[in-house]
Amino acid sequence: MKRFFKAVSCLLLAAPVFAGTILLDFGNPKAASDPAAQGALMTVRLIGCHPELLPGAMISGTAEGLVNGKRVSAPVRIISLATAGLYAVQWERPAEGKWVLAFQARLGDSTGTAIEPLGTNGFDRKPKPLNFGGRGESVDAVLRAAR
Repeated sequence: MKRFFKAVSCLLLAAPVFAGTILLDFGNPKAASDPAAQGALMTVRLIGCHPELLPGAMISGTAEGLVNGKRVSAPVRIISLATAGLYAVQWERPAEGKWVLAFQARLGDSTGTAIEPLGTNGFDRKPKPLNFGGRGESVDAVLRAAR
């Protein structure tokens, strides 16, 4: 019984930290069994505390770059895969410049954003929290910090 109360106490203390968090999770397209993912740059899916919102979510994105000192934008294709909530991101990175992928996820009436820097060796596989209400990093700031 003591162990039960200890576990419940830990969960209650941790709840405010994670309450409402929705993450964009990045993956290796080679790990997806769907043939539509093959040749993609990455896969993405939403994970979070409100699973009832996730099936209706819509994900979009753009590639944002800094090439020879000039800001450029390029479209990316985001394809829904056979696994519910899993998407393939198709885009071929140019040889020059610093690049990030800027994602938008629409959940009901809210839109959250996440920015994923792309290094010369690919992307960081750590999930990124969606930022709602303009609280997140700016694309320009992330591009300036990119290597």
